[in-house]
Amino acid sequence: MRLIEAKWLQKHLNDMDVSELSPLLEIGSSSLEFRTVAKPHIEKFVHAPLRERGVRIITTDLRDAEGVEIVGDIFDPVVGAKLQDVQAKSLLLCNLLEHLVDPAAFAAACKSFVRPGGYIIVTVPYDYPYHLDPIDTMYRPTPEEIHALFPDTRIVDSEILVDGGRWSDLRRTRTPIQSIKSLLGDIARLIMLRGGIDRAKSRASRLSYLARKYKISAVILRTQED
Repeated sequence: MRLIEAKWLQKHLNDMDVSELSPLLEIGSSSLEFRTVAKPHIEKFVHAPLRERGVRIITTDLRDAEGVEIVGDIFDPVVGAKLQDVQAKSLLLCNLLEHLVDPAAFAAACKSFVRPGGYIIVTVPYDYPYHLDPIDTMYRPTPEEIHALFPDTRIVDSEILVDGGRWSDLRRTRTPIQSIKSLLGDIARLIMLRGGIDRAKSRASRLSYLARKYKISAVILRTQED
């Protein structure tokens, strides 16, 4: 999750009543360390404000790590039953669909975990480099295409977020000289195919965004009430 996404989520979640959000189920939450150290804006702008308002957040991920409450594959019947038991009023699904072979099947499963009349909040890269975790199918949907994955829902809000590209990312934490050195290192590793073809493809894709803007599709959906 990028900073611009976290701020967008904070803005829109703050406009929603706690009774509409809690409990909130986050699919693909990653670990506590990821949310607080690697990507501290997730904690600062999303999790902390929700907790302070009294929203109960249930995290789930494939990987067993600190800060993951429900561990496992959502298609596993045992895991699925646990997620159903949450009776989520809202579901957060960020930067995950592009890493799935069948995003439609995954979306259908996620929708089944949300109560009627509940909210599904989704972000997916729209114009963004190839990035492995562990795969990237290059699924880059518009908000309308995301909506199509969730039948019997309506769009509450949607936007394509525009953010700085690769150079902007480097300059956020580095001096100009350090940024140039980092780019030269990427080019050298690309030429040597360090890490294999897929890693080289990822580096080449990232370099192509030196002067291009990143774009992310963000959408809030509401399921039909009974």
